[in-house]
Amino acid sequence: MSRKLDAAIAEALGYEVRCWGEPPEKSIYSGLDKDYWTHDGDRRWHKVPAYSTDGNAMLELIGELKKLGFQICFADAGGLHTDLPRAVAKAVYHLLTKKEWTSIV
Repeated sequence: MSRKLDAAIAEALGYEVRCWGEPPEKSIYSGLDKDYWTHDGDRRWHKVPAYSTDGNAMLELIGELKKLGFQICFADAGGLHTDLPRAVAKAVYHLLTKKEWTSIV
């Protein structure tokens, strides 16, 4: 579920996202598991950040929102929790798409 959510967020942010076993221009990556890939406009493909499971990627996501003029505040979150990246990812998806994340896959 989390990688699909990560890909959906990247798409909502305006990035082109593809699902491949490897980036198209690099044969050295052959044999990787299927994953979601994007690029920064320079056509150099990299994996979509793990916004929903990785704290550092969550901070990148918050930075992306700041560029769009949004502010995220945490009111007494009770310390950094392992579910916080997923909660932030779902909130951002809702903010950008006006839809609830409902995928169970």
